[in-house]
Parts: sequence; C-alpha cells; structure tokens
Amino acid sequence: MKRFLRRWLPDPVINSTRHLRHRARLARVRLRALGDRERLTPSFLIIGAMKAGTTSLFRYLCDHPMIFSPVVKEIHYFNFNWSRPPGWYGAHFPAARGRPEGALTGEASPGYLVHPRAPRRARERLPDARIIVLLRDPVRRALSQYFHGRRLGLESRPVDEALFAPESHTSFNLTPEQEGDWFAALNGGPRRRAKAATLIARCPMHQAYITQSRYAEHLPAWLEAFDRDRILTLRAEDLFDDPGGELDKTLQFLGLDAVERTDLPAHNVGKYPESVSAEVIARLKEEFAEPNLHLFELIGKDLRWEE
Repeated sequence: MKRFLRRWLPDPVINSTRHLRHRARLARVRLRALGDRERLTPSFLIIGAMKAGTTSLFRYLCDHPMIFSPVVKEIHYFNFNWSRPPGWYGAHFPAARGRPEGALTGEASPGYLVHPRAPRRARERLPDARIIVLLRDPVRRALSQYFHGRRLGLESRPVDEALFAPESHTSFNLTPEQEGDWFAALNGGPRRRAKAATLIARCPMHQAYITQSRYAEHLPAWLEAFDRDRILTLRAEDLFDDPGGELDKTLQFLGLDAVERTDLPAHNVGKYPESVSAEVIARLKEEFAEPNLHLFELIGKDLRWEE
C-alpha cells in the first residue's frame, strides 16, 4: 500500500494518511496477539543507519525462501516501543507452525543504531540474534535524511540552516514512557503532534542529521552487547553498486545458501529536489573527518568514502 501511495500520490496527501496507517498497523498487531502464540523469534536485526539502504537489503532478504517477513519492516521495539509487553513485539512475526526447519525472521529499524539503550535491550530479549549494520558516507546520509524529512513534512528550514542547527546534534535521553509518546506523536495526526509539541521540541531526533552520521559514537555499545562475530558491517555504497554480492555476503552471515534471483531493484530511494552548495558539502566533510577516522579504527577498515 505504501509503495502504491508513493508512486501515485503527492507527498502532502501521503503524509495526511500517516496516522491512519499507523493506527491500522497497531490494530492488526493487537488481533495477531490474540491468535497463534507460537511465533518465530527474530534471528537478525538490521539496526541502521537511516537512509543507508536498509529497506533494500531487508526486502532482498525477505525474498529468500527461508526468511519470513514480519508485519512491518520497522517495529522500533528496542528504541520507541520498549514500554510495550514482549508479546506485542512477538505478534509482529510469523507463526512458527508450518514453517520449514531452519526458517528465519527478523526486522529492520534504522533508529536502533543510534539509540543508547537499544543494544542492551536487544541483548536482553534476543541474545542469539545477529546484527547487521549498513554505513553510508555520512555526508550523503545526512543530506538524504534532511530531504527525507522535507518529503514527510517534518522539516521546512533551508538545508544549510537545518544541518548546522543545534538540533542536528540531538541525543536521545527520554524515559521509556516518553519514548513511546514521542514515537506516537510523530506517527499521529496533527492533534497528537500538537499535544506532544513540547516533548518533540525537547528531543528532535528526527532532525539529528549530524548525530545519526557519527557512527563511531554509537557502534561501541553494540560491540559491547554482542560479540564481533555476530555483527556484520556493510558499506552502503557496495550494496548500491553490487546488491547481489552484498546480499550473498549477508546470507552467508545468517547461515543461509544463496539463491538465484533476476532483479534486485533499489527501494525507498530518495531524490534531492534542489542542489546542495559546495560550501555545505565542505562543512559536512569537515564535520565528519575526525569521527570517520575513529570509525575506521573501531571496525578495522577504511570505508573509502573519499573515493
């Protein structure tokens, strides 16, 4: 449905239905929770980064005959919905009955990477999960998030003003209950957003363009929560250039055989509706130069973003 809307309707119309789609999803999950309680446990989490190809990789994986999709790609349990009971999370995943031996399921919530408590929560609920992280050139990622916000109606400032505003360095420091309110407000209608305006203003994570691109600040918590051999780090640009090769690498990481496929189109591709000045690009490169060096040292490889 979402893909159909994006293809045929202008962004303002799509945005006006956001809260209705969110409510429909919650109702569906409540109904599923009343049904079959024996469900597949997630074997993998794609934790981010936002605007780094997570939708494409997730859909490629879910086309594999041994991987079964949840209700939605992004469940946001370990960041925004932690106050909900475990059964609510489990209801998103397919029933275990009738699945072949070795069947897998998982989810992809890009906000997990930057949330300070998500690694510990994931380790608590899913100690055997495998973690997949896609890292994109932080300059391009920040710009893509900005224009994504423009399309969603969450951003109206000029690009240079938004990217270098204090909000761009926001950190997430809400209580679990506030996290749920924050998420519900962003996915709610105008009345819900107006009611939670103070909370959103206090923690504008949807405008944390710089924070979400400073990967070296967020990865250590995941490396502490999960053994390194359970974390796969992919370069988003490699996925864009060679989706088949990166998919095979991911399937091998999950212990699955590669399968023949004929087409791997990119999904959820954003477009820049306006040019970005060389000055903005230069300022962003300077912003991320040192954090990138820390990242390369942390993961033990240079991701070659200057090429």
